[in-house]
Amino acid sequence: MKATIILLVSLLLVNGPLYAGANDGNEVLQRCKLAQKLTNKKLTNPRVTDLSDSYYCLGLIEGVWRTMQVFARDTACLPKEGVTRSQTVRTVVEYLEERPGLLHNVGSGLVMEAFIDTYPCYGSGS
Repeated sequence: MKATIILLVSLLLVNGPLYAGANDGNEVLQRCKLAQKLTNKKLTNPRVTDLSDSYYCLGLIEGVWRTMQVFARDTACLPKEGVTRSQTVRTVVEYLEERPGLLHNVGSGLVMEAFIDTYPCYGSGS
């Protein structure tokens, strides 16, 4: 039990901020570029931190999308055929790279904006 508590506390101290909103667009872009390499199988001999950063990006994207589906369903609509994980990562990376002036903003908000910009809803049939 004592070892479990020590492990949890050390993980909290090492991982930094406890919520996604603490990271700005610069950090999200950096992590998502790693995820893009990972999903395209171009990340050779990744370090543990590379994998951690990549999975952070993938988790952030998934979390933002699922949150939008609950609280802002009509703001972004994926195509009926769906999208792959690598497509969503590419969407976020391209959106952030095209808007360097926004990178100081909260990362999760920028991911949401990328979805809204890339996958707008058209009418009630979406």
